[in-house]
Amino acid sequence: MKEKCPVCGELFSIGEDLDKGELIYCTECYADLKVIETKPLRLKEVEISDDDDFDSEDEVDDDDDDSKLDDENSDYMGYED
Repeated sequence: MKEKCPVCGELFSIGEDLDKGELIYCTECYADLKVIETKPLRLKEVEISDDDDFDSEDEVDDDDDDSKLDDENSDYMGYED
């Protein structure tokens, strides 16, 4: 399916099964777009910063890993016999 980008006005290909609130991007101008409505399809430009976390399931919490290392190596003095 082709849709007109609200930013650049060019037609670009999008998937058939979009959900309200889904984030996509224009393949012509690379504008980040949010699906506002699905029928009829309405897109709105959104600004996504590098700090936004869309894949929170993939994020690793370093604090938990450090505490496990501290417990495992609590007797380690920095040198080996």
